[in-house]
Amino acid sequence: MIHEDTMIMMADGSMKKISEIRIGDYVMTEMGYVKVSNIYSGQENSLVKIISASGLNITLTTEHIIKLADGWRRVSEAEIGNKLCIFGNSNGDRIGDIQSVAGDAKVYNLEFQETCDGIYANNYIVGDIKRERNRFESGLDGEKTNFDLYMEKIKTDTDEILSELKAKINGDS
Repeated sequence: MIHEDTMIMMADGSMKKISEIRIGDYVMTEMGYVKVSNIYSGQENSLVKIISASGLNITLTTEHIIKLADGWRRVSEAEIGNKLCIFGNSNGDRIGDIQSVAGDAKVYNLEFQETCDGIYANNYIVGDIKRERNRFESGLDGEKTNFDLYMEKIKTDTDEILSELKAKINGDS
């Protein structure tokens, strides 16, 4: 989840604190804009601040996901030197520092009616609640993606069909 003071890019290009976003608002994503359908909030006492080499920063939970140049990762997996995906910087930026943030803080996450591929939070590209929840879609933790599972099923089905055909040809059935 994201710290309450994090600025989210709205559909019109303006910035709004995540704590001020309401259901029905439109948020900018990598694919265009999406409508907020639900808002989740809670309290966290252990957050992480990621500071880019250029000085941009974002504070979020270690379980939240962030888009790096090599794909989606949990914040806990990010390392100093990783290349970040940042709005308006086609060359990206690198993580310059990662700091623990102590103290109780209000945190938020957003859910959208449409599928999205990341929202702009303090210009970083971060995931929404659906991306966090659906580890198979994001392929995090070395888990297989839906595509991987689909391809395995096709291979299994194909192997079974070939085996049955061979048995019929050889008169084994």
